[in-house]
Amino acid sequence: MEITFTINDHLFLKASQLTGIRDKTTLIKAGLKALITLENDKQRSKLDKLDTSITDEIENPLQIFHQVMEISKRCAALPTQDSRSENDILGYNDQGTFL
Repeated sequence: MEITFTINDHLFLKASQLTGIRDKTTLIKAGLKALITLENDKQRSKLDKLDTSITDEIENPLQIFHQVMEISKRCAALPTQDSRSENDILGYNDQGTFL
């Protein structure tokens, strides 16, 4: 892709001095790559913080297991709303192949 634009001379000189890159095209490519890396790192950092906050809430994995089992028992006790067989619901035919 070819793009033509004007770069502020001071901005280009400052970036060039900091990086040692003199060619404008190379400098712009390096800047875009650095921006992508920076944004990816920000996203990763947000996910890491989310993962940490979730794991911080789990004090006892056995407690979580018991909570999940309790939920599954309540679900299993719900009335059947669909009279079809499991195979019909999942889409399997008499030969056991998926429809």
